[in-house]
Amino acid sequence: MSVNIVRFEGDQLLDEINRHLWVGILLDYYGMKCELSSERPTDCKIVDWLAGEVQVIEAELAHQTLSPVLREGASWDGSHLFVIIVRRGAVAIRQNGVIRTFDEGSVLVLDPLNEFTQRIGELSRFTLLRLSRSALQDRGIPCRLDDIRIGDASSQDVRAVRDFLLLFARQGGTVSGELKKRLAEQCLDLMDIVLREEATTAKRSSAAAVVLRAKQVIARLARNPDLDLARIARELNVSTNYLTRAFRSAGQSPMRYVMSLRLDFAAQLLGEGTLQVKEIAFRSGFINASHFSNAFRLKYGMTPREFSVARQVELAQDAEYPSG
Repeated sequence: MSVNIVRFEGDQLLDEINRHLWVGILLDYYGMKCELSSERPTDCKIVDWLAGEVQVIEAELAHQTLSPVLREGASWDGSHLFVIIVRRGAVAIRQNGVIRTFDEGSVLVLDPLNEFTQRIGELSRFTLLRLSRSALQDRGIPCRLDDIRIGDASSQDVRAVRDFLLLFARQGGTVSGELKKRLAEQCLDLMDIVLREEATTAKRSSAAAVVLRAKQVIARLARNPDLDLARIARELNVSTNYLTRAFRSAGQSPMRYVMSLRLDFAAQLLGEGTLQVKEIAFRSGFINASHFSNAFRLKYGMTPREFSVARQVELAQDAEYPSG
């Protein structure tokens, strides 16, 4: 694992060259514009490392003001959200014309696309996580924020997530690369707890909405024999994993739903009695008539031909003995 460390101690940042170097590092490597106090000596340290789609940054900062600078090609280009955990001290953040101060234990999520400024006074320590916006979107988690999201400090769930994120940051440098990636995935999965009020209800609601949209897509494309899980996910702009999880939460499977619609359509055509079984199979989205017959028998308890004959008999009886 590659770990980057930058440190200035005592009055080193009173030296003009060192001040220029520190400001340049923050701008070039972290996409942050920095204004340092011209009068106060300060200890500053940044340690960062990457795990999958999560960058972890441990920072000790004092007497400076920071704000994101989004530049094309820069390391921080707006494609991420920032999670800030205040471990010691405090930070004052101005966003949307409002200044709020957050002290030890606070969990914040900020969107650099919505301009903000952080002011740090006395020496403070922070754990920051830079989360991939697309990875959050794949999980159905909000990834565009109009204001600071503040984790509810009274919530046991939020406190548990905060402690897990801190443990991840603390242990990340000592575990294997594979475990780091798995822990990073869990960090992303858990962000709905911080980003949503009534997280459980909202998560279920989000999954239900994805399933509803997916069923609409499937109904439109089910008779396309090339329809697969990846195509459905692309239509919805979500990952295949998230789509599968959303259906699973409803006790279903995307491709089983595709199969069900195809068989229902085939049953409708068989009932009309005007087409051959092979033609019906192809029109219903099956590329193999044998596969179609086997799947049909599993659902309806009879072969397509038997179903068609039974349906024709039923229709004839209805015509001979009309109701009413």
